[in-house]
Amino acid sequence: MTVTNPRSGLRFSLNWDVDLFPVLVLWQPYGGPSSPTAIDRAYGLGIEPWVSAGNLQNALARGEALSLAPGEQLVTHFFAGVSTSE
Repeated sequence: MTVTNPRSGLRFSLNWDVDLFPVLVLWQPYGGPSSPTAIDRAYGLGIEPWVSAGNLQNALARGEALSLAPGEQLVTHFFAGVSTSE
């Protein structure tokens, strides 16, 4: 997944195990006129790989939530990078 900002000439890339995290949730903070983003004129973008769409309760009901036993581990890799978009 790559997001490019043409004004800054920067590109952000994120790679992850899509078999383990098949859902990608994107969000932006919109806090109204008094939020720090509006005051500072900064914008954010949240990028979150998820195991299942929706909330945890729905994921549990569909049998899609992950569960780890005490002492059990889940090992995966996320790779993130910033580069120029030229």
